[in-house]
Amino acid sequence: MLIHPFTNLPINYILDNYTLKIGISINCIFVCIGLVFRLLVLENFIWVIIGNIIVALGNGFMIICPAKYSSIWYRNSNKILITSLLIFAHGISTAIGSFISPYIVK
Repeated sequence: MLIHPFTNLPINYILDNYTLKIGISINCIFVCIGLVFRLLVLENFIWVIIGNIIVALGNGFMIICPAKYSSIWYRNSNKILITSLLIFAHGISTAIGSFISPYIVK
């Protein structure tokens, strides 16, 4: 969340001038690159911090995309509900991934 205020304007520019698909694809690329860096934890812990920063850069797109998505596809009466559900789904999926991953690693 520390990176989001600095990346908010560039991300909004990208999402406004290009498609949401481009924004979500950029998020996926940043997350994959960040996770590769996090796999280097046995080499040095600094790689984990660098990986988390890269993932945070990508997650800025996922924080902004639900509002853009609901403003494009839904009527004014449904925008708040849809935006809330999309943000809730992102948070729940992150939490589920955090809880499941230790069991997969065992």
